[in-house]
Amino acid sequence: MDQDFQGKIVRAERFELVDKDGHTLATLGPVDGAGAEIVLYDKEGEARVTLGLAEDGGAGLGILDGKGQTRISLGVERKGPPDISLLDEEGEVRANLRLLDDGTPELSLFDAEGLLRAEFSLETDGSPNINFYEEGGEPRGHA
Repeated sequence: MDQDFQGKIVRAERFELVDKDGHTLATLGPVDGAGAEIVLYDKEGEARVTLGLAEDGGAGLGILDGKGQTRISLGVERKGPPDISLLDEEGEVRANLRLLDDGTPELSLFDAEGLLRAEFSLETDGSPNINFYEEGGEPRGHA
C-alpha cells in the first residue's frame, strides 16, 4: 500500500458499493432528519437489508422481502428496551417480541387488520400472564 494513503480518512455524504458491472450492492448515507443508513441490495437491485441509526440514538435493522416490504424489524431506542417485529406481506405487524422497561418479556400477536388478539408475558416475579382479546379490543380471557 502506498504510504501516502495510510491513515487517511475518506469523507463523503454518500457511499455506493457497486459490482464490476456497475450494479449497486450497498449504500451508506444520511437519512433526512434520521441519522445514517446502510442498505444492502440483491442481484435484482431490490433493497433487502437496512441498518440505520436515528438522530435520537435509536438503532434499527430491517429485513425486506423481494418486493421491498419490511418483514422483520429489530430495533432499540437509545435508552429503551429491544423490540422485534414480524410483518406480513402488507406491512402489518403480526407478532412483536419486546422487553418492557422493567426487563420482563412480552409477546404480542395481531390479526390481519393489526388488532391485538393475544399477549403473553412474565411478571417481575416470573409468573406468566396471558391475555386474549376480541376483534373490538375487549378482553376475552386471562390466564
